[in-house]
Amino acid sequence: EADDVIGTLAVRAAGEGLLSIIVSGDKDFYQLISDDVMVLNPGRGGPAPVGESLAGPANAAERLGVPPERIVDYLALVGDSSDNVPGVKGIGDKTARALIETYGDLDSILSHAGDVKGKRAREGLLQYADDARLSRELVTILRDVPVGLDLPALETMIPDAQRLTRLYTELEFSSLVGKLEDHQPEANEVPEPVVVQDPHGLKAIAEVVRQAGGVSLDLRMDEGPLRTVWLVGLSLALPDGRTWYIPIGHRAPDGCFRTRRSRNRDTTLRKPGWRYAAKECPWLVWTTTRCWRVLCSTPVAGLTLSTCLPENTSTSN
Repeated sequence: EADDVIGTLAVRAAGEGLLSIIVSGDKDFYQLISDDVMVLNPGRGGPAPVGESLAGPANAAERLGVPPERIVDYLALVGDSSDNVPGVKGIGDKTARALIETYGDLDSILSHAGDVKGKRAREGLLQYADDARLSRELVTILRDVPVGLDLPALETMIPDAQRLTRLYTELEFSSLVGKLEDHQPEANEVPEPVVVQDPHGLKAIAEVVRQAGGVSLDLRMDEGPLRTVWLVGLSLALPDGRTWYIPIGHRAPDGCFRTRRSRNRDTTLRKPGWRYAAKECPWLVWTTTRCWRVLCSTPVAGLTLSTCLPENTSTSN
């Protein structure tokens, strides 16, 4: 499991003389706390907020009431329904802490089950001893998983914005894509365009474009009279060098345009060049203050702009 991988890497890093900090709110990781391993609980918001806390050897017992070396025994007794750990029926937090304080580890507690004064706890230990042992096995984090620890590969580096943009777009992590905009490519860096294969990724791209403060847009159409051309593809480029290409109507091996009539074409629309854009991508032309719908092809846009520009300003398609 992932917990075992984390535990193994943390212990191996400690063996290399490094301080490992595990960022998690999972109480299971408290069993790993030592002079070289700490657990940072990032907390959470909502109706029952939990503040951020850093647990080390000095304060590890504050959360559960037992030291790190007894966390496994404690969890084996109380169980954890969220992880399908049965525990011992009839034993709660207070009783588990008292048993550990009196007898020590789980094996010692089970061997003295008949001596426990509380009837409910005594009967639970006698009846559910096997569940307790199974629970101990389930909550124990392994520290010898066969995974490598390449410390140089873990050093902080400048992010590869192009690769991350493709990944975040595919996974629809629009907020994370927006955080990449501070990365400016080097002067000799040639940005690699991201070809959008999945229409579901358009939403994430739209959010990035809105946050960028400016975008360059180019419509690619097939040949022919303006009244009959079809939109082939659409390119977007941001000032930081990130680029996307949205393929819409590309030629198949038989020479015909490949289109998905059920989604990309609306035969009731008679506006040249923007049938797909008007239906699927109404956000593609915008300013820093508001978004405009794509309602025409690039040539038509040029004619429209020419009526708004000074006489000495020329326009081109």
